[in-house]
Amino acid sequence: MTTDANVDSLDKALTGLPRELTPGRDLWPGIERRLTAVPARRRAPWLPAVAALVVIAGGLLMRFGDDAGQQLRQLQARRAFDSELADYRHARAVYARDWAAQREGVDPEVARLIERNLTIVQGAQADVARALAAQPDNPDLRGMLRFALQSELSIYEEARTLTATSI
Repeated sequence: MTTDANVDSLDKALTGLPRELTPGRDLWPGIERRLTAVPARRRAPWLPAVAALVVIAGGLLMRFGDDAGQQLRQLQARRAFDSELADYRHARAVYARDWAAQREGVDPEVARLIERNLTIVQGAQADVARALAAQPDNPDLRGMLRFALQSELSIYEEARTLTATSI
């Protein structure tokens, strides 16, 4: 068989080879240099352009994105406040109607005092509403108007209590 003959000839050739070879020069310094060398980084030529675009996009987002978010928050706050005002105005209409019917049962001096206080509070509301028209996003003015409206409702509630106890 030719395969056995080939294997035998290879075995003979292998046994004739030396077990160890010594290189003609010292190879270790070259190996060590390649192991410890930091590979040179290849920079992409487009990298500075991408970095510049990221900086520009970030700046635009900070400038215009924040403004848009701020405007949206202000619009939402205005809508919520307008809804709150509508609720106050409805309650005021109910209280005013009830007061007109109940006024007859209250001592005239007390009725004049209640109406004087209502006039003062309503004047304050008008003042704050004018200021709020000039500065619609001012949270302090909104808070002042809320307080004035709540004060008016409190006066009406107190008047209702007076008429309920005098009956």
